[in-house]
Amino acid sequence: MPLCTQIIRDGKELPIHWGGFHVAAMTIAAVVDQPVDEWKIWENPVETAAEIQANGYPDTPMPVSPGMVFNLMSYPVIGATPLNEGSVTLTKTHRFIDVTDGEVLELLPGDVLRCWRDF
Repeated sequence: MPLCTQIIRDGKELPIHWGGFHVAAMTIAAVVDQPVDEWKIWENPVETAAEIQANGYPDTPMPVSPGMVFNLMSYPVIGATPLNEGSVTLTKTHRFIDVTDGEVLELLPGDVLRCWRDF
């Protein structure tokens, strides 16, 4: 089943060239936007939160590597995030950088992340 995703900003779909980096960034943002005790995709959420903050996130974009993309794009991982509910409206700013090409993706408060399977 194909995975369909969208980022809606101000009522319009964000015009980006979709790839694994974008889905991984959505997955991370959907989790990090929640209280730490709800971060189900990491074994030790408190330690992960401390590492993320120590690296200056969100002012400094979080690097997203091909390995992270591979680990985050599986249905069980996405299913353990708020994206499993179909959509998430962000309350915080999130920034990510694709280490393969330097693209920076900034997600803003009010952005709606949508994720569904197409049959």
